[in-house]
Amino acid sequence: MKFTDIEYFDKLSELESFSKTAIFFNVSQPTISFVIQRLENEMKKTLINRNQSHGEISLTEAGKVFEKHAKKILQEVVAAHEEIDRMNQPTIEFGLPQIIGNYYLPKLVKHFVG
Repeated sequence: MKFTDIEYFDKLSELESFSKTAIFFNVSQPTISFVIQRLENEMKKTLINRNQSHGEISLTEAGKVFEKHAKKILQEVVAAHEEIDRMNQPTIEFGLPQIIGNYYLPKLVKHFVG
C-alpha cells in the first residue's frame, strides 16, 4: 500500500466522485479506479459501492473502517512533518543561577498557568 493510495481513498470518500478526485490530484480517472481496486484487493473487501448509472459512490462498512484509519494515518504524517519542521527552527537557551531560578521562576509560572 502506498501513501498516495491512502490520500486518494480519503479524498474519494470526501468528494464521492472518481472524476472529481482525479481532477483534484491532476491524474486520470482510471488512476483513481486502479488505486481503489488495488486497495480492495489488498484488504480482500469491497471498500466502495459504485452506482455507475448515477455516477455515485458510497462506502461499504469495510470502507468506513478503512476511512477512519486513513484519516488517522494522514493526520500522523502531518504531525510528523510539523514536528520535524520545528526541529529546524532556531532555539533560545538561557540559564539562571539556581537561587534566582528557584525564587523567581515559580512566581512567573503563576502568571502563565491558571
